[in-house]
Amino acid sequence: MSYERSYFHDATQHTGRYPADEALGIHSYYSPQVKRLSVKLAALLPYAEAEELMAELAQISISDTTIWEQVQEVGAAAEAYVEQEAQHHSALPNLDEISAGITPSAVSLGVSMDGAKFNVRGEGWKEAKIGCVFTFAPTKPVSQTPGDTRRDVVQASDITYVIHFGSPEPFGKRVWAESDQRGWLAACQTVVLGDGAPWIWNLADLHFPTSTPIVDWYHAKQHLWEAAHLIYGTTSPKAQAFVKRHEDHLYNGEVDRIARAILRAAHPASAPSTATGLRRAAHYFTDNQSRMQFAQFQRDKLPIGSGTVESGCKQFKDRFTKAGMRWSHDGAVNLMPLRAAVLSKRFDTLWATVCH
Repeated sequence: MSYERSYFHDATQHTGRYPADEALGIHSYYSPQVKRLSVKLAALLPYAEAEELMAELAQISISDTTIWEQVQEVGAAAEAYVEQEAQHHSALPNLDEISAGITPSAVSLGVSMDGAKFNVRGEGWKEAKIGCVFTFAPTKPVSQTPGDTRRDVVQASDITYVIHFGSPEPFGKRVWAESDQRGWLAACQTVVLGDGAPWIWNLADLHFPTSTPIVDWYHAKQHLWEAAHLIYGTTSPKAQAFVKRHEDHLYNGEVDRIARAILRAAHPASAPSTATGLRRAAHYFTDNQSRMQFAQFQRDKLPIGSGTVESGCKQFKDRFTKAGMRWSHDGAVNLMPLRAAVLSKRFDTLWATVCH
């Protein structure tokens, strides 16, 4: 749609203005509604595809370069807002104010954390830390194979996402801000799930000290397979027998037995690299023993799988790691909060906050 309007020129300042555009909120020839749609599409699709869809579905001609510029503007504002919220929720309470207390709720909340790597120009493959906050409730277990009961007996829902380039500390503040907004302190049960990386448990100790920390079952079993392959090789039937023999110990939290079996294999005759790998594998289990009480966690109706963040990583990678994609640092950072808002089904709320 095109329209005619009056233009006022200030000869002394060498500037001009369109009062009608200002009244309609139109900047750079595009209305706020068009801008919102193009930015949301860019959070879902590559810029060129967003341009094509704008032309095909909305019959609006807008270049991928213009969409990119809009994303940088809105994304920078969104990133600043997310950081502001992180600082606000991490600030110490005002001692002069009296808290009314927190009313307990019947909601159970979980946090899961992991990392995904994006190709950044000048920096190579750089890890972005991704966090998910979700509610969970008991559900009927779904067995993958007959007799397999070691799948989650809870269902995650209402998943929201946090993403950050950089060190764990600022990321942890953002995860806590999102958790606090979701009512973490009032939740009846809270858990933190991870793959066993030390930075995850450091953040759990700092921001979620009263929550139950749980190592993802599938990562734990993967480490059991890696230890078996170190001992017997990747093709030996003995490796499969080792996993089968110790899987029950892992599920029941008897990881000290697994660690002893691994260390026995790290004898002096082993190759130095193999012995080092086996000692590292043994420490993984002993260091995480309290976080691997899977049978007890399932009896307590707690999640034992970090599928929420695994799925989240895939959804972020689907936008950031398509074939041939390389990002400028700022280009990636400015798109991240927009992608997180779309995946969290909060894009319109974020837009109203940063583009009012």
